[in-house]
Amino acid sequence: MFSYDGSKRPTIDEIRAHPWMQAPCDMKQIRSDLLTELSEKRSAATADTSREDVNSRGDSMLDLVKQTSMLQYRQFNDMTDYHIDVVPGVIFDDLNTYNAEYKDGKLVIEKLDNKHIIITQKDENSEAEGNAANDLVVKVKFFCPESEANEEGAPSRTRVRFTKKRGDINEWYAMF
Repeated sequence: MFSYDGSKRPTIDEIRAHPWMQAPCDMKQIRSDLLTELSEKRSAATADTSREDVNSRGDSMLDLVKQTSMLQYRQFNDMTDYHIDVVPGVIFDDLNTYNAEYKDGKLVIEKLDNKHIIITQKDENSEAEGNAANDLVVKVKFFCPESEANEEGAPSRTRVRFTKKRGDINEWYAMF
């Protein structure tokens, strides 16, 4: 069938007469089987990347989590506050991965004073002028109510709050 010499290739009638072409074929069943197999592979891949084992990646950075008994849940902002089940080290690793894959390393991500993470994106227009006033600066803080710590003292559930400190609000919403 794939012969370079056309005289050695089978004709259309010979292809139609081949036993493979004579077998009954249920396209709906084949499609269903393929979709089921794809779904199973996706589920397995998702289970492999589960974050249940949070100590497997990066430094835990638990010193960033502020223990507080007065965490105000009524001030939850769905655009900037997130409840997570992982430690800050995983978030720090994810931010660095995001920076490398989607921002081409243009973000500066640093841990400051064991209190928070600062993300800075330089403003391309003001960079030539040496003016940092238009740079986007976002502070990442972690909170955990004392009542939600597990038996080892590590937080079982953490709130992450992203706060824009400086820069264009539209850039910030585009990023997060």
